Amino acid sequence: MTSPSNNTFYRFYRALKNECGVRLFSWRMRKPFSTSELRSQPAGAEIEAAFFRLRNVYQVQHGKRISGERYIISADINDLFSGLGCCLLMLGPCWKYARETGRTLIIDWRGNPYTRREPHKNLFALLFEPPDPSEMGVTCIADDSINDLRLPQPILGPRGLLAHESGIVDAFPATGIDVNLMRRIIASGVDVDFPTVMPSLQSTYFLAANFGPSGFRKPAVLSFGEAQRLYRSLKLRPQWAAMVTSFYEAHMADQPVIGVHVRLGNGEGKYRSHFRQRDIRSLDFIVGTLTARIRRYAHTRYGKRYKVFLCTDSDEVLRAMEHCFGSIVSRNIWRPAPDEGMDFDHAYKRADGGLGAAVDAMIDMQLLAKCDAVFMTSLTAFASHVPFIMEKPGAVFFDHKQTAKV
Repeated sequence: MTSPSNNTFYRFYRALKNECGVRLFSWRMRKPFSTSELRSQPAGAEIEAAFFRLRNVYQVQHGKRISGERYIISADINDLFSGLGCCLLMLGPCWKYARETGRTLIIDWRGNPYTRREPHKNLFALLFEPPDPSEMGVTCIADDSINDLRLPQPILGPRGLLAHESGIVDAFPATGIDVNLMRRIIASGVDVDFPTVMPSLQSTYFLAANFGPSGFRKPAVLSFGEAQRLYRSLKLRPQWAAMVTSFYEAHMADQPVIGVHVRLGNGEGKYRSHFRQRDIRSLDFIVGTLTARIRRYAHTRYGKRYKVFLCTDSDEVLRAMEHCFGSIVSRNIWRPAPDEGMDFDHAYKRADGGLGAAVDAMIDMQLLAKCDAVFMTSLTAFASHVPFIMEKPGAVFFDHKQTAKV
């Protein structure tokens, strides 16, 4: 029996449906948006899909809200764990809305796959220094103090659990706002009469991927310059920054470097049905077509003197590409065995746990930003912020569609 995900007509239908949805949203965003659309019905009257729920328990204030307290929360509100690239990608629309409305941005990366041993820890604070409001352009809370923060009600957002000051944990009073309405609110920059806004990943990811600076859709939610300001304001903690500098100076500083990210896939379609539509490249493609494109581009720009920096989820890819290039560098990191699925869907088997995996991913992203050219080979959020932090003058970034045309 043929799987629907392998059926050409089914894949075409999915792509066409998505394209029509994006175009319809773009058309609606050109029309004036009024908050009266919210007031016409009780908040949360429309029920969003089942994935729209909180991963963490939030503390809420009891009684009347305090004037002036207004927040937007960037969190992994989703039923599936999201990787580091996805967390960074969906940060963009939340940051822009905070800036447009004068809200405090809360970056809540608790309850993620990388800190399962300590789920109350905010992964953002383990990777980055506290954001500087003068550089970021907004006031930001991004550390473990979120555990004790009392959010003002009413809250515009998803289903989930709220802990009242009395210590009683209640279900969220609303069933969850419709995903399309939340998208319009965030994209429009129109403020709402709710002191706390919690967009789901389905809202912010859609906006970042389609209406961000790399999405080429209009009207843009985030410009290239705005994305640069956001992502360049995020400073790695000193110990991780030192590791980036050390590796770069030892292996990448003496020649032009072409960065390549290859996600071969570890059978993730078995565990995540929505990944069955993802185009996982074969080794034949990697050592054939991809290698030829890199060589052609490198010969045109750098001649014969260049290196390839490889980021990949597979030791098989590394071994295959080592035979194709005389000068290839890659960090010696732990990678899951083939066909195991995405590692953060399971228990990490590395000695340092999931945090080490997050650090490795972040260091690879930072090293890609130090390359002269970067090639992405599949549709993935990994390194989606890299174009905005690339350091070298004239450095170029090719997404998976642009890579296919090189």
